[in-house]
Amino acid sequence: MTLAHVHPGPVAGPDTIAQTAAVAALLVAFVYLLAAGRLRRRGDAWPRRRDGSFTAGCVGVAGAAAGTDRLPGGPFTGHMVQHLVVGMAAPLLLVLAHPLTLALRTLAPGRVRRALHAFAHSRPVGRLLFPPSAALLDVGGLWLLYRTQLFSATAHRPLLHGVVHAHMLASGLLFSFALSQLDPVRRRWSLAVRGPTLLAAGAAHGLLARTLYALAPPGSDFTTADLHRGAQVMYYGGDVVEAALALVLGVGWYAAGGRARARRKRRPPRRRAPVTGTPPGLPRPALLIPEHVAGAGAGTGTGKTSCPTTHPWKGSTDMITPEHIHALLTSDTDDPKLILAAGAVVVVPASALGSERYRGALEIISRRDLVAQLGTDVPSREELEPIAARLDTAATQLGA
Repeated sequence: MTLAHVHPGPVAGPDTIAQTAAVAALLVAFVYLLAAGRLRRRGDAWPRRRDGSFTAGCVGVAGAAAGTDRLPGGPFTGHMVQHLVVGMAAPLLLVLAHPLTLALRTLAPGRVRRALHAFAHSRPVGRLLFPPSAALLDVGGLWLLYRTQLFSATAHRPLLHGVVHAHMLASGLLFSFALSQLDPVRRRWSLAVRGPTLLAAGAAHGLLARTLYALAPPGSDFTTADLHRGAQVMYYGGDVVEAALALVLGVGWYAAGGRARARRKRRPPRRRAPVTGTPPGLPRPALLIPEHVAGAGAGTGTGKTSCPTTHPWKGSTDMITPEHIHALLTSDTDDPKLILAAGAVVVVPASALGSERYRGALEIISRRDLVAQLGTDVPSREELEPIAARLDTAATQLGA
């Protein structure tokens, strides 16, 4: 579970740091909505529920930064609600919106996009996204905050208060990201790793809430009623978000299992059909991916294609690779399609198929068809490999 943090009493007045944080959160939401709109304008699908999820998360962060002085229940309870939103609910809502996927799909090919992709797949980030590591950073931060003088030190120090807020949001995002694994990352950990990590973090969170119910943080002076209410908000509110995160894990596991079963059922036979040429003077047929291959990531092409008498990549294997499928999914061109032209597999916009350069190219699949059949635009590396193999086999069977 993404764990919440609290502080003793409100910082005096709406300081500049809090106002800046609130404005920044709303600005980030605006940028996300602009990027999603750009994606839709060029013909790509992007669920609007993700817009709502990201906007709600940013609004929650902005509201928490503005303060909760008017909430009933005393300062400890009010700040527990505030930090429950920033440390638990908002990170989960932001991660559910697939922000990394949106950034990779909207950024133009170039240095920034390559740097973002390299950063997301780097070894240090991979270590941070190891679920137990992310949980340790989050839970360790909680115990450090509540069982040392750090808690009381933030009472009248706006800068330190802001730093703790930033850590709370960052650790919450890291934890939610590591467990949900909805965006493309270096390695996707199995449910056997993420599930126990969630249970262990939830147990640590519950234990800390119980200790706060019995013993206030060092250096704080809250009333008993306020302390009890705040601890209960932390305990039961944490259970709600923990259940939501467990639901995300369960849905992801069920969807991945369903796609794997569909691929196994529709696995094409390994025997390759004989390659035949197209008699001179006859129109060249379009590539039609068979129904038993479609569920594994193949689609129905509509462009004019050729069936030469020789296999374009004869003597090689796995010409269509997972890298080609990934390039198709992350392309920023309008309605991109994966085609075979002059013996090379490339991703081109649909408008380029009518040009002289790609005339007679073999259309393999479009991104729109691929995403529709997969049910996701962020398949894992393990899912990309069989998809590429099925498409390669289908193209070969049809005389490509």
